[in-house]
Amino acid sequence: MMNEHLYLPTNIRGESPMDPVYSSNSEHAYYPITNPLYETSFVSGDLVNQQPLNMYQRSQAPSNHSQTETNEAGIASDLGTADDMDPWDYILKPLMNVPEVQPAPENITCDCGSPYRDQWNKINDLMRDGSEVIRRHIDRMWLDSRDTEFDFTIRKRMNEILELMRWDKVNPGEHEISSKLITHLYGQVRKQLNLLDSTCDNDYRISLLKFSDRLANPYCQSAIASHIREVLDAEKAVIDHSEMQQNASLIRIQDLSTSLEQIKRHSYDTENSMQAMLSEVQELQLMCQGQLHYIDMISADHLNASQRAYLKNAISRRNDVTESVTRAVQEMWQNQDRLMEVMKKVLDEEVKNYHRNQAFINNGQLPTHSCSINQLQEWCKMMASLISCGIQTTEKMRQYVVCPLGLEITQPPNNQPSQISLFMIQLRMRYKNMVEELVKRGLVVDKHPPQVLMKDKRFQCTLRHLVGDALDIHQLNFRVTAHLLDTDQALNVLTNGPGVEIIESGKIVNHQASSDYLNHGGGIISINMRNMCLKMQQRGGQRSQEMVAEHKFAMLFRANIDVHHNPSQPTTVVAEAMSLPIVVISHGKQEPDAQATILWDNAFSKLNRKPFEVDTKVPWNDLLDALDGTWKKACDEGQSGKVVGLTKEARRFLTIKMYNQPEVPAETLISWQRFKHEKGSNLITFSMWFFKAMQLCSSSHVKKYWNNGYIHGFISKSESHDMLMRTAETGVFLFRFSETLKRRVSISFNKMLEGKRIVINLQPYSLKDFDKVPLLDMVKQLDDLKYLYPDIPKDEAFYKPPVTDSTRGYTPTIFKVAVSETSIHEDSGLPNGWQVNQDTSMDADSP
Repeated sequence: MMNEHLYLPTNIRGESPMDPVYSSNSEHAYYPITNPLYETSFVSGDLVNQQPLNMYQRSQAPSNHSQTETNEAGIASDLGTADDMDPWDYILKPLMNVPEVQPAPENITCDCGSPYRDQWNKINDLMRDGSEVIRRHIDRMWLDSRDTEFDFTIRKRMNEILELMRWDKVNPGEHEISSKLITHLYGQVRKQLNLLDSTCDNDYRISLLKFSDRLANPYCQSAIASHIREVLDAEKAVIDHSEMQQNASLIRIQDLSTSLEQIKRHSYDTENSMQAMLSEVQELQLMCQGQLHYIDMISADHLNASQRAYLKNAISRRNDVTESVTRAVQEMWQNQDRLMEVMKKVLDEEVKNYHRNQAFINNGQLPTHSCSINQLQEWCKMMASLISCGIQTTEKMRQYVVCPLGLEITQPPNNQPSQISLFMIQLRMRYKNMVEELVKRGLVVDKHPPQVLMKDKRFQCTLRHLVGDALDIHQLNFRVTAHLLDTDQALNVLTNGPGVEIIESGKIVNHQASSDYLNHGGGIISINMRNMCLKMQQRGGQRSQEMVAEHKFAMLFRANIDVHHNPSQPTTVVAEAMSLPIVVISHGKQEPDAQATILWDNAFSKLNRKPFEVDTKVPWNDLLDALDGTWKKACDEGQSGKVVGLTKEARRFLTIKMYNQPEVPAETLISWQRFKHEKGSNLITFSMWFFKAMQLCSSSHVKKYWNNGYIHGFISKSESHDMLMRTAETGVFLFRFSETLKRRVSISFNKMLEGKRIVINLQPYSLKDFDKVPLLDMVKQLDDLKYLYPDIPKDEAFYKPPVTDSTRGYTPTIFKVAVSETSIHEDSGLPNGWQVNQDTSMDADSP
């Protein structure tokens, strides 16, 4: 019998011996064959690069390969020995009895059909081309799914390997799939480490080493596989959400643009028809010697045959033109209806949605509508051009076609306006109303004034008129005046329309500005209102002062614009635009309460509401999203683009703070009263504590370290104690926001004292403390602090670059912070003999 390894299928990929191999350009399966006469295994049907063995190697091949094989007819055939056979016999004859081709097993370690394929490139495209809110959303997604070892660098540098693996097959309880994926990933990580040279990024090498060590731990394989799937699924959800929004917006934008293009084509067709009718009317005028409108009054009794035929032909042609005029007027009416419908959608939906999305963006949240102000201006300019074209066509048809044909009035003795004449009059009136409506509602606020507005503090805002240069309103500059309205006055203006008398709630300095026409960028009419300042009297007594931060105002911008749609009779149109809600404060103590009011209004107000109504109960998770967006906006470092919002731990902490439990049902509602007014055990309202913490974290002293992930912040004293007690090293420290003092952060660290590990909570620091001794210097000066939780050396996390000498000949002095053993602070949580030796003065608004 011939040895089995001469003809049994052998998989060159190192898988099951009976697994077929699929060619890249064919659906047929081929079986790898191991032939002792050749150096390597090769696939039948592909004999490229196969080298015969030399005589010595061939002599070492098995010689007793005689085998009796039964063919399909049951006749035995002797294949002979290896020395007697041609090498081709080892390939062709065994394949005569190749077993039936089995379907290829699913490859979960390298599958081009993976749902995550090319996902990293899409994320990069969104980070590059997406809106600011989209980029922040991606940052938050990565932050929520971060892991100690599987960090951003590994995801970025190994994206092709990770995306071809079928992590979507990972399910709880199916450890075999997780083990196979992690084993393959471990091999790829080791391969990456072997390929790294001395010039490679050292941080990447360290990340790979840590990740490799964790992958080698069999107890972590399922957890790592589940976490990687969670990361990739979160990325996919962001991409799908972005594509869905983009597609919906593109479809809506495309539909409106297509409708306007169709209206434009109809207008051109009507113009061409009118030119043809005008030529026909001119010929008829020549035939009738300028008396075309009297043609029906000519009697044929005294005319000869030739003259009767001439008159009959003229009347017939006149009737044909009259029918053409009737059809053209009807088409103009229908086209005008279509234009009015599109204009209603743009002004009633798109402009309002743009205004609503500005509120979302001011909260740092993801907008529900992506139409830009440039797109709005493009639509409005196109509608204005179509209206102007319609007015000109209507006037030309009346003057050069309808009047010469005598179609303005009916025949005597009635002498009443004809049906066509009435249609023409209504067309002109409707076009005039459309012009006025477009000019009246085309004024929009591009950059709103601050929604938390401090009295006597300068501010600015920008407006734009969407019509641009389409109706020639840019030829004469117009002035825009700003007025501050309370809720009742804002309702009065919205109810009674422009021109209603205004009772202002405060005086605005520099409240007027003139329009500027910018020829570049498509012709923009912009109004820049600079150096504005609000003057307002004191409002009420002490009790009223508590409600000042909930009293909403709005800024109304009004302009008188001259419109020349009829050169002989110019019309003055009153255009108005209203800002987002504003809360006016007189000092910094009111700012957190005012921020809470604005956040709630921006996040939960409806599109078409009375000023300034908003729901008093909202879903808790939606409020967390709004808080997250506001936190990110406050902590944004600008050009660096790196910003961290509320992590899972932060949301869990806030949920515990509000409900005394880490999770609540998705449908749980939170009331405005509970969010803004109810005080907790620390005698501080939830909103006050949150916005004070945000003020601290968004300060220049803390922002950088928060965005680097070095400040836990949202963690209780007991949780920090448990975390620090479990660390392998001593001298591990972390930062947490004080729960009892507003706008303060505490440092907790572990230490060996008398042979026991203890956790020390330093007295919380305020912004005043950081003004004296910056956070970086505090960490450097406290020798007990060695590792930032969990194991980051403090010199690595809090690196201080060398400072150039700017002392100008003076000897500098520095403030130092140290831990003292002289006394015990009652609420610091320190062991006997420990407290922070620092200025313990509180903010004026601290309890």
